Amino acid sequence: MGTAVDFLLVGGGLASATALETLLQADMGGSRIALVAAEQELPYHRPPLSKGYLLGKRNRDSVFVKPRDFYERAGVILRLGTKVTTVQPEAHTVTTDQSETVQYGKLLLATGCAVRKLTVPGGDLPRVFMLRTLADSDALRATQEHAKSVLIVGGSFIGMELASAFAQKGLRTTLLHRGKEVFDKLGSPEASAFFARYYAERGVTIRTEDEATAVERRPGTDGPLAVTTKRGDTLTVDFVAVGVGVVPDIKYLETSGIKLDNGVVVNEYLEASVPNVYAAGDVANFFDPLYQRQRRIEHWDTAIQHGKVAGANMAETDPARRVPYAAVSYFFSDVFDVSFEYFGDATGTDRTITRGSFDDRAVTLFYVENATVRAAFIMGRPWERKALIELLRTQQPVQNPDELANPEVPLPQPSA
Repeated sequence: MGTAVDFLLVGGGLASATALETLLQADMGGSRIALVAAEQELPYHRPPLSKGYLLGKRNRDSVFVKPRDFYERAGVILRLGTKVTTVQPEAHTVTTDQSETVQYGKLLLATGCAVRKLTVPGGDLPRVFMLRTLADSDALRATQEHAKSVLIVGGSFIGMELASAFAQKGLRTTLLHRGKEVFDKLGSPEASAFFARYYAERGVTIRTEDEATAVERRPGTDGPLAVTTKRGDTLTVDFVAVGVGVVPDIKYLETSGIKLDNGVVVNEYLEASVPNVYAAGDVANFFDPLYQRQRRIEHWDTAIQHGKVAGANMAETDPARRVPYAAVSYFFSDVFDVSFEYFGDATGTDRTITRGSFDDRAVTLFYVENATVRAAFIMGRPWERKALIELLRTQQPVQNPDELANPEVPLPQPSA
């Protein structure tokens, strides 16, 4: 069976959904658009899966980007529960696992990432869960209702959010983290110390410099899991949740001739190495003009910004009118009753300046290279957010970086 479309969006995540909206807003008139997604679900937001939805504070319908009738009214061809198996850029076709060939005018690759599995003996036992999809979150929601204890393997942001959610549900919660400090990706011992105390005060046991080496269940029983750790201890829990990272979903592209390197390599316009092919979201290794280097970012806001840029450039017929990615990258996390945001990229910075106090839960961390603020962490200081983003967007040196530490001094404007 064959189908021909003007725009083909491969991937059912937020980047695809946003690109679709952007294409529809371009009002090209009569264009055929298809969306192919491996999951049976319509595009949805992933952040609630480890937070509000997992906690039961949000219902299932609330996580979807748009209701089904949005796609029906727009005439979008949906291929849910369908995987693309090969891409042939020269022929402008893709093949799916449903034996369908789709011919496209322009193609968006937005297949996101696949979770890293727990590759230890017993890592595939029942009640050892990964979290990537809505179905994964559904399974965790159902399991936690009948459990008293849980072990989270991995101190990633997802792992820390899971620990927060399970502890709030009243489960005895333990987390294994192979690093020396929690939230070590923030690059701030002060932040790590705060969150270590914060979690401990809420009943979460965090075992740093430790990891799972095996998972067992007594033969013939449906009882608890026994997890052996690197330290040689055995932890008995009702279920295990794994958060040890993800990898770009690009295996289907290995014979395509499209340049791959830690994702799909694209320029600032999100154009891949072959004509009429674009990539967006977690799978895109994109050139960031602000930091003058390739980056790959696995976060909600980047998926939105990428979707807007990719959709606009796919709709544009004049190369001179293409729009580059120009956002200050950003992500957020909510744990217990604390929310924080992180902006920019701290790679290459040589000092961190603290403004405010973690004890007061009102603090900003500035990651500085020479006199230029390259990244920032902000918690409990929303009134400074706008000025902070502008400081990062301009990437100009500030006149006196030391003044950043004084909450009484307004954030400086970048020098000319």
